[in-house]
Amino acid sequence: PRAARLRSWRPPAKHQIKQQTSSGCEKGFEMISNHPSAPERNHVAWMFRSTVARYGDRPATRIRVGRSWQTTSYRELDERVTQIACALLHAGVDRGDRVVIYARNRPEWAQLDLALMYIGAVSVPLYATNTVQQVVHEAGDAGAVLAFGGDPEECARLFEANAHIHSLRLVLRF
Repeated sequence: PRAARLRSWRPPAKHQIKQQTSSGCEKGFEMISNHPSAPERNHVAWMFRSTVARYGDRPATRIRVGRSWQTTSYRELDERVTQIACALLHAGVDRGDRVVIYARNRPEWAQLDLALMYIGAVSVPLYATNTVQQVVHEAGDAGAVLAFGGDPEECARLFEANAHIHSLRLVLRF
């Protein structure tokens, strides 16, 4: 069996994104712009970008961190999603590729899902309670090329399943 690859993943910093823009990000945003439904602009990614343009400085999310709440504006969320989209393109994810999201609800889940929409890739959400056999079946059936896990238990199951999913190139942890 092939060796599984598991590592923590963080999208590149903003200054790294600017350096990558000419190679990766423009390609991704060009891909979604050329999508057949692009003229109607009724795709979730386009609706989100429209919301960012209209309400950029308004709160998009409020996340409890310890005893306080962390607020993120639509503009800040869009920047984060764009960073993730660029990192996905840099990792070789293309339009139509399937990417597994195997985690409980968390901010990174929604950010990754939007980033996948930005580049035209397909998210394959799996229940965080799925067994290894269920992960193998669902991710393998989808032909997933990349998988993200949340907590250590989910990542351990992904790591074990990776040996049986031949399309899967990389397993990453939020």
